[in-house]
Amino acid sequence: MDKNELIFFDACCGIGIRSKKNAWEPPFDGAADLTREMNRLNIAEALVYHNDAKYGEFKAANERLINEITLFNEISGAQGVYASCVLTPDIIWEKEGAEAYVRGLVKKGAKAVRMFPQSHEYVFEDRACGELFALISELRLPLCVDLAEVSWETAGLFLEKHPDVNLIVSRISNWGDDRYFFPLMRDFKNFYLSTDYYKIMGGLEKIVSLFGADNLIFGSGLPERGAGCSSATLIYSDLTKEDKEKIAFGNMKRLINSVVAI
Repeated sequence: MDKNELIFFDACCGIGIRSKKNAWEPPFDGAADLTREMNRLNIAEALVYHNDAKYGEFKAANERLINEITLFNEISGAQGVYASCVLTPDIIWEKEGAEAYVRGLVKKGAKAVRMFPQSHEYVFEDRACGELFALISELRLPLCVDLAEVSWETAGLFLEKHPDVNLIVSRISNWGDDRYFFPLMRDFKNFYLSTDYYKIMGGLEKIVSLFGADNLIFGSGLPERGAGCSSATLIYSDLTKEDKEKIAFGNMKRLINSVVAI
């Protein structure tokens, strides 16, 4: 397959200034900066979170993210950048309440949510987050987490308790993690693996041979990671054209199309 034949939906990228930045990183202050990189790498659509929501106040950052994406899509005439808003259990205890807040995000165009339990210092389980998990399930929002933020054991317990939530795990390592995620791919249809950090030779082919291609999601890791390696790993794999297209674009598009309209 020619590299220009495959288009991508990037499920794992951020905008905004990071507190710790790699020297090589391009400027990703806003959606326009991101889109320039997307155009260079044939990434047609992207699910984006704001780094300020990880390193600062999440509600204000979510609002900035939605406003910037809305404005950019209006100016460009495109609809290819979508908000992945960050949630913490703090919202459960605020006057507005979790339900009104999460429904408000979806009404404004959010297509997924992301959580950082380790960075934001809470436990990723029902006692702390059950109300959020119920809303995420009801609204069919994909839930994105980094492996740096949850353990494989925690992810497995979550999947078992919440079969109606589509969990996308990113930032997996190249070596050894397959011993953890192979059983999850076998047992849970709601488990999805982002390819952002997974660059092992023959790794995608092995996964697809065992479990099919429906639960692999293309992710770049931008701006912390370069998107070229992730896209090349898929483009030059020995997978069929149909499987490549599912991973590159179709699987993530299917998930955001299932989000409940408000």
